[in-house]
Amino acid sequence: MQPQKLRANFSFLSTWASGDWNRAIEGYFKLKTFTTPQMEAGKDFHKKWEDATKETGYLPKVFGDVKISNPLTELYSVVELDDWLLLSGVVDCYDPDFGVIYEYKTGKQSSEAYANTKQPAVYALLLTESGHKPRKIEIHHYDQYKNKSDMSIVWVTPQLIADGLEWVTSLGAEAHNYFVTNSLYEKYGHLK
Repeated sequence: MQPQKLRANFSFLSTWASGDWNRAIEGYFKLKTFTTPQMEAGKDFHKKWEDATKETGYLPKVFGDVKISNPLTELYSVVELDDWLLLSGVVDCYDPDFGVIYEYKTGKQSSEAYANTKQPAVYALLLTESGHKPRKIEIHHYDQYKNKSDMSIVWVTPQLIADGLEWVTSLGAEAHNYFVTNSLYEKYGHLK
């Protein structure tokens, strides 16, 4: 039997890091889905913004209607970081001509709050390992309750990428070892 590989993404790892291991396991093996009305609204906004960017080549109007040179929307990537670890993710929009990752957020939490999570480091790592050359991450946030937008920038540096790799591999190793020790790949792997 081939050794199992953990296929990590930011959502799984952040849930694991929060200590909510049961929810992380349920989500990883698709035992339960977690959706709130706010999450559904966010998905609807994302779809609308993705369609608008594909159609016009511009950021959504709510984020300034700025021209994007070569927008790659909903860019899905998977990279192997180790023989036991894959990292996957979907970047809302990426402009390879200028190395800009555009990440869209909704709700009451500001773009600065999102900028201070590990998501920018994980996405910088993911795209760099995928062969892209990200230079910066623009986190565009829309508070639909106040009809206000804000934006934060995170610069992609070697340290940011190293921080992302350390976070992914340390949490990934913990989760992977737990899955192996408790035979969760064997128990639930067919459900993935």
